[in-house]
Amino acid sequence: MDVLLAFFYLQLTIGFVSGTYCTDGFEVHRGSCYFFSHGKEAWEDAHQSCKLFGAMLVEVDSWDEQNYISEKARILGDYFWIGLTDKLIEGEYMWTTSQQLVTFSNWGPGEPNGHDHENCVLIDSPNDYRWADVRCDRPEHYICEKRLFLDRTNSQTNRRRIYVDDKQAISYLSQTGDQENLMDMITKTVFLLTVRMTTGGQMP
Repeated sequence: MDVLLAFFYLQLTIGFVSGTYCTDGFEVHRGSCYFFSHGKEAWEDAHQSCKLFGAMLVEVDSWDEQNYISEKARILGDYFWIGLTDKLIEGEYMWTTSQQLVTFSNWGPGEPNGHDHENCVLIDSPNDYRWADVRCDRPEHYICEKRLFLDRTNSQTNRRRIYVDDKQAISYLSQTGDQENLMDMITKTVFLLTVRMTTGGQMP
């Protein structure tokens, strides 16, 4: 009965979701929401600003994502921080939120060069919007990212994802026809709802 109630509640909540999957200021692209900042901040401040939005400095893991953000940066015409750094170990680049070592990359010629304590990475507008390592204290624009759902392929590598509202994710997946991820999200949401109802709202 609890599971049936959970499904009923889930259907009701999905019905209230609008066609907009990203919060104000963010725009959707293939399962993520992106925010391209208007102001400039040092890398660490940009990282903290994204966290305040419930997001992360963008983690680029495919050519599709790279092409999307580079084209947006080209339109806006400036440098943009991404969430990559080698602050912990020189020359070992890691995504700051997921703590995963970089696998996909789009470095510009001669990059990364590590000159003059250059430990943070940005989209380099003079270099065809490829990546470059620069000093982290430079004030630059930045890109925040929210993941709409847990991607099955990346979950096998234990990559952390940042969630937007589950109801938004379910609505998005149902309309895009992504049945595999849709069932994953519904199963996860029903489980959490069932736990809340059987424990009086307390999570394990």
